[in-house]
Amino acid sequence: MTQSPESGWVSSDESPTRSTGWKLFVILLVALAPLALIAYLASEQIESSEEATRRDAAASAANLGALRVNSALDSQRAILLRAANLIAMDGDPDLICADLKQELSVDARDRVMIFADGSGEPLCGLNGPEGDIRQAMLSNNSNGVTFLPDHGGLLVAWQGRSAESRAIAFYSNDDLVDIADPAGTMPLVHVELHQDNKSLTLSELPMRNKAHLGDHIKAQPQIAGLDLTVRLPRERKSSSQYLIRIIPFMMILAAAVIGWLVVTRMLVRPIRHLRNKMRSFAPGSEVTPMRSESMIAHEILELDDVFSRLATKVRTDKQALADGLDEQVKLTREVHHRVKNNLQIVASLLSLHARGAQNDEIARIYASIQRRVNALGVVHRHHFADTEASHGIALRDLICEVVTSFRAHSSKDNLDARTSLKVEPAQVDQDVAMPIAFLLTEILELIQNSDADGDITITVNSEGADDGFAHLTIASPTLGENPMLDAMLEGGVAKILQGLSRQLRARLEQDRETGRFSLPIRLFGTPATERHSDISASVAAARAGQSADK
Repeated sequence: MTQSPESGWVSSDESPTRSTGWKLFVILLVALAPLALIAYLASEQIESSEEATRRDAAASAANLGALRVNSALDSQRAILLRAANLIAMDGDPDLICADLKQELSVDARDRVMIFADGSGEPLCGLNGPEGDIRQAMLSNNSNGVTFLPDHGGLLVAWQGRSAESRAIAFYSNDDLVDIADPAGTMPLVHVELHQDNKSLTLSELPMRNKAHLGDHIKAQPQIAGLDLTVRLPRERKSSSQYLIRIIPFMMILAAAVIGWLVVTRMLVRPIRHLRNKMRSFAPGSEVTPMRSESMIAHEILELDDVFSRLATKVRTDKQALADGLDEQVKLTREVHHRVKNNLQIVASLLSLHARGAQNDEIARIYASIQRRVNALGVVHRHHFADTEASHGIALRDLICEVVTSFRAHSSKDNLDARTSLKVEPAQVDQDVAMPIAFLLTEILELIQNSDADGDITITVNSEGADDGFAHLTIASPTLGENPMLDAMLEGGVAKILQGLSRQLRARLEQDRETGRFSLPIRLFGTPATERHSDISASVAAARAGQSADK
């Protein structure tokens, strides 16, 4: 969240799609979109109607052209077959051919061949066109229509009454188009003839129009068994047509933008500024009232004034609470010192009673109680020292001091050299630290009272443990197969250890073969930086205190 010193507005880190202005913008778009869609569909309908009118006109022209071509083919077929039949019936070829030339149009005389005597040569002097087209007509032995796309036309062959009488005519593409549309009134279209899977293009459009051809429009009726189809080029939309389509959407967008600007400037931005001021407000800090502007709603200014007065009251109350809290902290520290001093007094009294005991058994009991009181004092002192930092009690320091205190009050001289620590840096809370201190004291008490020699290893590591847990292990040969240890456990120590493990919400496991006690302990948050302790220095200090008591 940032603040501009010039404007005083505080920008929000939230997505703009969640703001009221954006929601209003979307609502206006959604509400007005149907109107724009209706206008768009209306323009589409008008263009579709115009396109349908063009298609109908092209279809009518194609149908009329097909009728004209059929009529022309039927007329020439009748003339040519009559001449072929007369020659086949031993008529005078010269006379018949002369009459045929009179009946045929001038441009049709050079594209017709008459066969009547089976010789394979045309009669009547109508030799047809020259070159490849003539060769194609001479080699054609089938009746019907044959496409000659390479020569730009088609052949039409008719069978007369006899097997020898035949007539063949060649029609170029231009001839067929002229027959279909003699006046040139047909619109600009792409015209094709289709026979099965073959096609012949009669009229092509310019290249700029061929890429925008519409669907095929089939003419009725057929031409000599062929389908005549036309294809209209799609009209390119002009800029005015595009403008007519987008104007409704532009109007809706303009209305939504204007509505968004009005709401954002007059309502949303002042409210957002007030919200950000509330969000950045820290109890005890001063609040600057919002600038009074004509574009800001009066109700928002009143709300800002109420918040400013409330912030002033909170600042006053916070100062009073801070003063009271300081007083409570002082009282708590005083209680802490008194509790710690009382525990030290109790430990000193136990030490004095142990010295004046009638026998060693009573002195041992006093020393055992004193060690437990010292363990409680260690936890209490570490808890108060670490509470202010709010990161728990350092487990290594706690174990070091418990072991050091136990060494200082131990009745065996060689316990110092027998104990080693392998503790990873970790923290625990008071609910875990208290049972751990007593558990260590009880197990060390067992080892000391078992009258057996052997090293003692205390280990804390997270290897193989669940997240947030670590394994606490106390290992010593004394904890293995030991009759004295079993007797003390059966005498009530086992129940004490089980009770302490229940406080830790864990199961205390004893391995007789390796001689160890182990259980999982819950850690306090993530491991913090280890606070190193000098064990030797702690031992020396404890011994010095013991010597002073004596």
